[in-house]
Amino acid sequence: MVLDTVDHPWPDSMGDPKTAPMVFGAWTMGQFGPFAYPNGLERATQQAWAWPEAKNRVPSHRAFLRLRISYVLGAGPDAKILPPTYDPRHELEFLVPVAQRLLSHPAVIGYFNPNGEVVATGKTVTESLAYHREHNLPPLDLWSNVRLFNLTPEWLAMDTVGCAQLDLPDHEAVFPKGSHSPNDVSNFLRNTTLYVLTNGPKIRHNDTIDGPGGSRWQAKLFAEPLSDPPREVICWVPAEVTGLPAKVTERKAAPPRPAATENKPKKAAWWQVWRK
Repeated sequence: MVLDTVDHPWPDSMGDPKTAPMVFGAWTMGQFGPFAYPNGLERATQQAWAWPEAKNRVPSHRAFLRLRISYVLGAGPDAKILPPTYDPRHELEFLVPVAQRLLSHPAVIGYFNPNGEVVATGKTVTESLAYHREHNLPPLDLWSNVRLFNLTPEWLAMDTVGCAQLDLPDHEAVFPKGSHSPNDVSNFLRNTTLYVLTNGPKIRHNDTIDGPGGSRWQAKLFAEPLSDPPREVICWVPAEVTGLPAKVTERKAAPPRPAATENKPKKAAWWQVWRK
């Protein structure tokens, strides 16, 4: 693991090939996280449901600490970028407690995972880790965010972002306004994420499972999401609902996914911790 200090604010635009080529080049090489995408901090701050003050606190940061994992630093020229024992969940479970220690510093504002677009306070991180350890569950809320959108005047959409860190697709839920509680749908998305994490990519197009409201929800697998960042998604809709918005259905279908053990990402996980 490598810890370094970057003495300028987070470059949320991720640079430009003409006006900021160094930042743009660093982003394309994964230097800000393997799944970081432009304006991720802005989106994370807008959707920081557990930290309402984030909209005021996060923009005040002036530097950040960066945590990186590599399997080749100090190794020989033939070292594998990803060894046979590579485990993305193990990486995440290793990095978050390290970030937790850094969050105890009085100059630290909060925690940011650019790959899952999550911002959180040190208190939230500590409470989440304690709860999930007690219940033997992964701290999905520290690895990935759940977001809420007005899709149309009549429809809501919710999604997860960050599951690519676990070699998994993200999840979406689309439902008419007033038909389901967003809290229930959020729990549903967390449960479906945990199911796929535990059982592998077994969900197929048009599969159904029990969901919020005691109804069946049907899976639609798409190669693109309803909202940035770009990624594959499993979109869940109540099976009895008709008249889905065209922007939901008129998307390219996702290709068949290989088994989880055959779908390794090319880059290691990264985390950020904000500092004043």
